[in-house]
Amino acid sequence: MTSRTLRCVPAVLWVSCVLVWWYCVGLTTTTPSSRPHHFHLRHQNHLRHPVPFVVTLCTGGSRSVAIAGVTTDERQLRQTIVMLKSAALATRTRLRFILLSNDIDIYKKVCSKITQWPSEYSTRLSLEFRPIYVPSDSSILEMYDKCSTERLYLPRVLPDVDAVVYLDTDMIFLRAPELLAQQFQLFNQTQMFGMASIQGYYSAHTIKVPFVGKGFCGAPLLANLTRWRQKPFEEQTLENIITAFMDRIQSGDQDVLNMMLIEKPHLVQQLGCEWNGYMEQCLELDYRCPRVQNVGFSVLHGFRGRFLTDEYFDYHAFNRITFRAWEEHVLGAPLGALVSDLLASMRKADLERRGDDGAPYLGAQFCRCLMKSLFLFFLDGRSNEKLREGIEVFCSVKLS
Repeated sequence: MTSRTLRCVPAVLWVSCVLVWWYCVGLTTTTPSSRPHHFHLRHQNHLRHPVPFVVTLCTGGSRSVAIAGVTTDERQLRQTIVMLKSAALATRTRLRFILLSNDIDIYKKVCSKITQWPSEYSTRLSLEFRPIYVPSDSSILEMYDKCSTERLYLPRVLPDVDAVVYLDTDMIFLRAPELLAQQFQLFNQTQMFGMASIQGYYSAHTIKVPFVGKGFCGAPLLANLTRWRQKPFEEQTLENIITAFMDRIQSGDQDVLNMMLIEKPHLVQQLGCEWNGYMEQCLELDYRCPRVQNVGFSVLHGFRGRFLTDEYFDYHAFNRITFRAWEEHVLGAPLGALVSDLLASMRKADLERRGDDGAPYLGAQFCRCLMKSLFLFFLDGRSNEKLREGIEVFCSVKLS
């Protein structure tokens, strides 16, 4: 081991110690209980957050395919468990999740997994089952499985709910989910949606559909369902959009949402791009999100299967490593262990890919941005300077 390698060790140990302290503060435990179709865990010390989080998880789609040997059903289930685990790790309140599905058994699998967690984490989540809804004659079913467009019908499928935060399964929370829900407080009297721009995606991929601004991502989606019902986008309007652009739509209901809003951008409260974090924001100029480099990712979004894919871009290895670290983390173990394992895995992957000059594989700038974006959420503002110093050592050192 070289002297430069040894320079990295104190930074990693320091981060781990801080995280152990952070993890140990203010946690309590209770005993969980469950009910059919409504996984409701009592918690004596956490107040329930009023805005529910919604995710769609279906099985048996006609277009299900295996990516890197992982079927769509398996991928969605694994991603959902990791997303819920990250939410339980990050939250300081009690969160309500509504799971929309065509299959009660997949819902029971999720509930069964959560009951295996230590009660101090399982009691932070409340899960409810709701059946999906899609018009039987919708032409969008010709392009996508029925569960892939559920966000277009949220007012109908959740008639008793005022507002929701709609999520994709392929998301990892790096900040408290309730901070995302608090963005509703920024809405004016007419805004209906909260959406993050998807920097560079629509322009870089020459998408041939109309879109708002630089294009908005379909998740996370903050939706005021009461306002949506009062000023609905008629299902016939959706059908007209789908029919007119059927041969051009590449991103499903995200494209449809952008086209719905092209003449009504005033209905959108733009979220910070850190709430739709993805690694290209550290790699490619067109995708840059300055806030990510300042505050880190708030949500890491593994869209298009990148958490469990072996395809094309080399930086997807870092997506897989990040997902695997959260998936393998044992709730109740120190968070410092999660960080240490993730750092070690990323360093190993980087070293395996370095060239003869020993420089970081994807460049020092990408390394700095990625490390800060993934780890800033663990630390308070007073500690950030030491973390930055450790990252600089990690990303600048050249090994033979």
